[in-house]
Amino acid sequence: MNNATKAAVAAAVAGGYVLGRAKKGRLAFAVATYIAGRRFGLDPRQLATEGLRKLGEVPQVAELNEQVRGSSWRRARKLWSPRPTDR
Repeated sequence: MNNATKAAVAAAVAGGYVLGRAKKGRLAFAVATYIAGRRFGLDPRQLATEGLRKLGEVPQVAELNEQVRGSSWRRARKLWSPRPTDR
């Protein structure tokens, strides 16, 4: 590890400590993830798309998604179907 990387890690740890002590843990996490994302050239949309794609590949999640879509679709059809009293 070169000196610049060591300094960046030390600054991140010190900053996290200070923000954590001041009860700003959420801000510390947001800043750390932003810096890490910038350092590795990550795009938030690309990460979200990739994460959702991988989540969709999990059989349990796919089954749950199908259940939710199925019940929502049935409710929507029932809501918009013509009723005998509407004539």
